Amino acid sequence: MRNLVASSYARWRVPLAPDPESPDGALETVVAHCHDADAGVAYVVTSACNLYGVETRMGSGKCVLEMTLVTPPRSSSDADADAIDAEPPALPRRADCVAAEHVVELGGLCLAMASGELLVVAPEDGDGDDAIDARSTPWATECVGEVRSGLRAMRWCPDGEILALVTGANTIVCMTKDFFVLAEAPIGGGCGGG
Repeated sequence: MRNLVASSYARWRVPLAPDPESPDGALETVVAHCHDADAGVAYVVTSACNLYGVETRMGSGKCVLEMTLVTPPRSSSDADADAIDAEPPALPRRADCVAAEHVVELGGLCLAMASGELLVVAPEDGDGDDAIDARSTPWATECVGEVRSGLRAMRWCPDGEILALVTGANTIVCMTKDFFVLAEAPIGGGCGGG
């Protein structure tokens, strides 16, 4: 499509932190991203399983969301009574994010992890208000499913009604927006020249 020309572009800086698993102290890297056009926020997931939201309207580039998808390691002195009340992390360990999408019908983000977890990250006050201030609204992470063989790819239908997943066992799984399986089939082979 040679007739498409960018009418404008902008850059935003994401406040990346040092990667704790990097021996040389390198910064974490962006591994997945998506955009909420209604709220004007770009979301990025990093190699250290951190989620950042950057405001894209009017070129502000202000970071409006910073959260981790895994529970940081605790020292032995932290293991007290408040640890009992803490809710379990969505990810028990660090994992690569293979895809991220903003889904209007879910009111948040859907993340597919290489280790097989399918996460929904959304504001806890999901009352349908478009003007959610990500800094003042607490966000919750929920693991809505897990695939033992891992996930390789994820894509939502543009209307947000159907989800397609590619698993580590070379199968494609189609699901509803409520995460009920519609169909599952092997990829490749059996279809002519396959």
